[in-house]
Amino acid sequence: MRIPPPTMPGNTTTASPYPTGTGGTRPSVSGSSTSSWPLTTRGAQVAVDGRDYTTLYTVDPHGSAGARVGVRAVRADGSAVIQNSPSPGPGEFLTQSQVGIQTGQARTWLPAQTGSQPRQVVAAAAHVKSLVWIETKSTDLFYQDWKVYAARVDERRPILLGDSFDLTKTDEVPTPPGVEIITTDGVRAWWMMTYRTKSQRGWGARIMVRDIAGREPLTTAVDKAKLPTAAAGGVAYVRSRDVDPTMSATQYDIRLHRAGADTLVTSGQLVKDGQVTAMCASDTILAWAVRPPWALRDTP
Repeated sequence: MRIPPPTMPGNTTTASPYPTGTGGTRPSVSGSSTSSWPLTTRGAQVAVDGRDYTTLYTVDPHGSAGARVGVRAVRADGSAVIQNSPSPGPGEFLTQSQVGIQTGQARTWLPAQTGSQPRQVVAAAAHVKSLVWIETKSTDLFYQDWKVYAARVDERRPILLGDSFDLTKTDEVPTPPGVEIITTDGVRAWWMMTYRTKSQRGWGARIMVRDIAGREPLTTAVDKAKLPTAAAGGVAYVRSRDVDPTMSATQYDIRLHRAGADTLVTSGQLVKDGQVTAMCASDTILAWAVRPPWALRDTP
């Protein structure tokens, strides 16, 4: 989906346009797009297999002293957000990860955020000189506590933006669905979190937001939503049955939340138990992946 050039926020961390508190809002689902956001599906194109590509550099997975290095995100200039995980010692399941940037073969590391227990990086995002990432001490497939950090590459001073325990009072936080669970526009960070409910499923999902300078309180951007993607001065997201029980099992909505307004961008059809599993955006393009249930089962 092609997006006309958006009006982006300024470079200062001014007051957040989002409501305060942790309750959030659940906008109603309308039946058609509105004209308040200049995004249209008229120019949408079906994605096709990639063509020729050029290898810019290779990220060596071997760090010093047996450490493992992996890529968590790719920045617009082609550099990579990487993580370094030292080799676990006897009886250890994981070690404290360290976040850095690789440009060509050069690596720049940010200070590791140590604590009483080691944590591994599970997701990251970048915008120009700003990085945001999620760390967890969990090695469980079903639960994932989290701490969210932000830093500017030129300052190399990570700031803690949020801690799941402060909100849930437990480390048994259900693992969020989807691939992309954190995003940033260089001013704010949005990320998915799950929370326990009394419903039959037992959990819900919402998107949190905070300025990456950490000057404003952590708030809920939108409830019953997944796959946050910074776009057009706000955050685009997906609403479907897996996060909103009131949705039809065969439909998904993509919406934009910004400046206190929530707009339906487009809707699509799902086969039974299918899901929107990934979404990303540039200044001009919004793209997402829809996968049928058999593809979800066959993917490790």
